[in-house]
Formats: sequence, structure tokens, C-alpha cells
Amino acid sequence: RCLAAGEAAVPALLDVARRTARTQRDTQNRCRAIEVLGAIGSQKAAGPLRDLLSSSEARVRAAALGALTHLGDAKGAKAAAQLIGDHDARVRAAAVVCMSAPGKPSSEVEGLVARLLDDTEGRVRLAAVQALGRLGALERLGQLARTVDPDIRTEAFKFLGETGRLAAIDPVVTGLTDSNPAVRQAAEAALRGLGWLPVGLPSGAVGRGYARWMTRRDWAPDDDTRDAR
Repeated sequence: RCLAAGEAAVPALLDVARRTARTQRDTQNRCRAIEVLGAIGSQKAAGPLRDLLSSSEARVRAAALGALTHLGDAKGAKAAAQLIGDHDARVRAAAVVCMSAPGKPSSEVEGLVARLLDDTEGRVRLAAVQALGRLGALERLGQLARTVDPDIRTEAFKFLGETGRLAAIDPVVTGLTDSNPAVRQAAEAALRGLGWLPVGLPSGAVGRGYARWMTRRDWAPDDDTRDAR
């Protein structure tokens, strides 16, 4: 009902979000209110949500970061950079995604995001890949396509496919020969999204498949800066 009420529900939701939690249910209610604020998308909530980033409760900090990501709040993204070293993995994961939300990406932001690729928690590493995808960091995503973690490779191909850039095609083609079926499927889906039909060079041996998949540079070694579609 609060979501349907839109802007009119913001004051009441902020009241719930700011309450001191005495029980686990109180914390759940706070987090739910914060999530709804993000879904409503009211910029009136941005300042109060940024204040909640200093909450002593990790779940509240993570929820506030998620809401600020939905709002595309530039100040929230800047504040999120202070939380990438948080002791709670949920917060670090939410922070790295929030950092990548608004505005023009910078090498500084990309560098901070890349630091989380070595995090001890898998959810944080995956969030860092998502953030790089949002930033359109083609070079780093291309490097991740060769990492040892198949989940990271899968996510890297997914976001390379969503960039819509010609330069993303060749890194994705490498995934067609990946040993992991899920990674190969992600590469195939990414190439479809980029409008690229893979062409294989026969190995010469019957039943042996292809020697290699042709890349875009094999066909058109020209400007890689244009959109693929």
C-alpha cells in the first residue's frame, strides 16, 4: 500500500526507517521501509537515506545503499565509497554497486570498484563485476573473462553483452570455448545481444568441431569505439 501511495507515503516510511530497533522484527521493518523508499524513487528521501549509512546495524546500512542505488543519488554514490571496507559483506556488496550508479564513470571509481574483485566473499566479488558492468569498464571486464572463477566469467560475459560496444565482441568470443557450460551459454547470449553471429573455422578432422571461433577483428579490424547495435 505504501508503494502505491508514492510520494505521500515518504514521511511515514522515513519515520519507520529512522526508529531505533529493539527487536529483530524492528530491524526488518526498518529495512522494508528503506527498500520501499528506494522503489518509490522520491529524491526527498535521499538525504535521510544517506544519514542511515552511519547506522550501527549492517542490514540497515546495506538497505540504505540499495535504496540510494535505485535513486541514482550522486552524493550517495560518493558516500558509498567510504563503506567498501565495511566489516559486513552485505554492506560491501551494496556499496560497490551504489558507487557505480550515477554520472560519468571515472578511473578513480573504477579503481576502487576493482579492489573488491579480490574480496574474500563471493557475493562481494560478483557485486564488483556488476558494478564494472554498470560503469561500462570494457577492459577490466575483458580481463575478468579469463579469470579462474566461472561465476565471475559468467557475470563478465553477461555485462560485456549489455555494453552494446563493438569492442566487447572479441573478449566474449573467447567464452565459446570455455570448459564450463554455464559460461559458454553466457557468452552465446552476450553475442546475441551484441548482434554477432559466431563463425567457427573447422578443425579439419571429422567430428572434431572447430579449430577456433573467428573474431570481429578477423572480419573488420577497424574502429572498436562504435556501438554494436
